[in-house]
Amino acid sequence: MALVTSGSLSDQYQKHFSKMLLERQLPILQMEQFAVKATLPRKNGNKEITFFRYDNPTISNIVEITSEGTNPGSNERQLTLSTVTGSLKQYASLVKLSTLLEATNLFDSLSQATTQLSEDHALHADTLAPSRPQMTVPPHGGASPRSRHEP
Repeated sequence: MALVTSGSLSDQYQKHFSKMLLERQLPILQMEQFAVKATLPRKNGNKEITFFRYDNPTISNIVEITSEGTNPGSNERQLTLSTVTGSLKQYASLVKLSTLLEATNLFDSLSQATTQLSEDHALHADTLAPSRPQMTVPPHGGASPRSRHEP
């Protein structure tokens, strides 16, 4: 007598699809936490904005004072204000979804496309930044990405 196996009746078996989406590995985005949102005035013919900042902290001018009340000498710290100019640029990407797909798809493709495009653009913004900003320590002692002089 012949043994009937699942292989000999394979046409009756269907693939099982889980509706649970697997987690994806995403890169750590650096620049989004340091972004400065600013509005350009409308209809003034300008595509640039200028920000101001003081120098980063340094320990090069700190000296030990050997006796109380002594002037530290010529190790004065300079206070320097510099400018950073940003130009307005546009970037775009898209995902085309058919109406048939939207009517029949297993997952919410429009929502997933929106999520993926926003992640793509966040990653692109990280590649545009010239370097990672330095962390500053505000008066309360916790690390903060913003300068303690900003509002």
